[in-house]
Amino acid sequence: MKAFVTGGTGFVGAHLVRALLERGDEVRCLVRDPAKAGALGWSSAVELVRGDLDDARALREGCAGAEVVYHVAGRVSAPSPAAFMAANRDGTARVLEAAAVEPPRRLLYVSSLAAAGPTLPGQPIDESRPPAPVTPYGRSKLSAELLVRATPVPWTIVRPPTVYGERDRELFKLFKLARAAVVPVFGDGSQELSVIYAADLADAVIAAATAQGSVGAVYYAAHPSVTTSRELVRAIGRAVAASVDWRGATRSCRPTRRPNSSRRRGPAAPTR
Repeated sequence: MKAFVTGGTGFVGAHLVRALLERGDEVRCLVRDPAKAGALGWSSAVELVRGDLDDARALREGCAGAEVVYHVAGRVSAPSPAAFMAANRDGTARVLEAAAVEPPRRLLYVSSLAAAGPTLPGQPIDESRPPAPVTPYGRSKLSAELLVRATPVPWTIVRPPTVYGERDRELFKLFKLARAAVVPVFGDGSQELSVIYAADLADAVIAAATAQGSVGAVYYAAHPSVTTSRELVRAIGRAVAASVDWRGATRSCRPTRRPNSSRRRGPAAPTR
């Protein structure tokens, strides 16, 4: 299958590209810096289109002939709400415009759990709950979702939660802090979290994009079990050979096992 990926050199996008190549797909990527693709080791196997979400020509070139468009690129940090909207909402609008010229079989948009908004303890949300984002980032991702829903191109949306895995930068900060015996935890450590391993997310994204019954559906992609911030910190401590309690105190010990990275496939039940 011919796939076009935006954000292919980013954390999640790089895992997606690798998964697509492993299944034998022909992959084309939008890249700002071809050197980053070279550093990932797959540039020779991928067709590179140099540009970004502001480059309409590059987006049209990338979408041309693609059977599936995976829109992964976006900003997770920005100096202002307007900057979030410019990247995540307006960038998505340009991808949709380019895809509409020669419509693919499917457009898969990687959104975020932040687009849905927070949950209450013990009351996890599912796809049937109306979204209620509370952060500028979440609002920008929901705004992009609304554009995707309005496109005539067959679409699917996946909302991942916290993602961990190779080349991650955010949770990696906690690994570094664990080695230094200082790990911050929100409140008493009972905050409930949904997480997913990056390679599992890539599998879920591909499954959602290629399933015949997933057109016009929104999925959450997460491991079935919910963890807490305290449990997450302790798992990180085990991975770096330190026992970490929720107050951030550590003591040296032997590692027992790595954080859960079992490969669980498939998105949850859809909403339309």
